[in-house]
Amino acid sequence: MTPISASAIALKETASKRREGLGEVIPRAATEEDIAKVIKDYRSSAERAMRAGFDGVELHCGFGYLLD
Repeated sequence: MTPISASAIALKETASKRREGLGEVIPRAATEEDIAKVIKDYRSSAERAMRAGFDGVELHCGFGYLLD
């Protein structure tokens, strides 16, 4: 599965990527449909967590990642 991102810019090479033999990974730029699906997936996951008895769901956004 090709990762999605805000743009199709290659990810920096890291030691863990070299260990795993991943080479250069170029994500595809997210479409509006991709963004809508990610939002739906986050909501669905939070609803399932609440049904399972969690008191709440916290999203860690400290480094930006996809949520930005």
